[in-house]
Amino acid sequence: MLKLTWSLASFFLLSIYCLTSLANQGAEHPQVRFDSTNGDFGEVRKGALVSQTFAISNAGTAELQIENVEFSMPGMNIRVQQSIAPGATAELQITLDTSKYSKDVEAKALLYLNDPQHPEIMLIIKGTVIPPIEFSPMPAFYMSQFRVEEKSRTITIRNNQETDLHITRLEPRGEHFTASFEEQEPGKLYLLRVTVPAETPLGRYRESVIVHTDDPVRPRIHIEVNILVKPDVFLVPLSVDFGLIKLAQLEHNPSLLDLLQQTVIINRRQDSMTIHSVESDISFLTFRTEPSNPSQSFRLEVALEKEHLQPGTFKGTIVVKTSDPEFPELNIPVTVVID
Repeated sequence: MLKLTWSLASFFLLSIYCLTSLANQGAEHPQVRFDSTNGDFGEVRKGALVSQTFAISNAGTAELQIENVEFSMPGMNIRVQQSIAPGATAELQITLDTSKYSKDVEAKALLYLNDPQHPEIMLIIKGTVIPPIEFSPMPAFYMSQFRVEEKSRTITIRNNQETDLHITRLEPRGEHFTASFEEQEPGKLYLLRVTVPAETPLGRYRESVIVHTDDPVRPRIHIEVNILVKPDVFLVPLSVDFGLIKLAQLEHNPSLLDLLQQTVIINRRQDSMTIHSVESDISFLTFRTEPSNPSQSFRLEVALEKEHLQPGTFKGTIVVKTSDPEFPELNIPVTVVID
């Protein structure tokens, strides 16, 4: 009897499947086709309006509808007929205004279609946008050095315009560096150099240099000069912040405690030193330092003891005692907020 019941059920399910398949075979559906979904507009000057044309076909038996389009970048537009008849092919054109972009660009257009097999199609156009004035590696200086060290960095300024550009003078905005330039190729290529002298005091400085030119559109070019002068022993980062910790979440998922662990790197400019001890005025912090033997670089892991956590805001100091005669004690600010 059980076997008969299963057979009847199988027969009815098979009948429904066959009827559904026949109905689907007889239904009319659109079917999108693209010869390619990627385009390359090559190299263009900044500000050019570039376009890429794609052939979109409907290989189905019902009208293909473009229901919506989403763009990945500002300045994009699309031109295409919204409906494509069965067996027909249309041109789809994507345009991009490059006035806001430089160097390598990849723009995407996501099409939403009524094709049941391919409801979404991504079209990509890419290329290189050449700015009028190009800075290599970037239009900013980032200087990091130890005290009593002199350090220099250079930026290449390339004029990609048809007309020549000449640097007339430099205007330093700051007291912790000097700036100079060399003309590598008249009117086209310059080398801008910034030097931080050895007697610069310890600290961070955010300064700049103004490059004055004879370009009527860009008579003043602003270049940031970021300077960090480090002591012989320095920390990365300079402080430890655990953020907001919710006790209820830790109770539910104790493994989160491992994700809260913080790391401080302790470096010495030259020669080795030893870390004698690490302690803090916040009682629920634990520490592990590697390596234990003398070294120029150490990794300090700062963790939390779950059993001693309690609600409140805790601000304290981690004290690292070393064998360095000039830096026998390193103080690291630490903040913990527990809810």
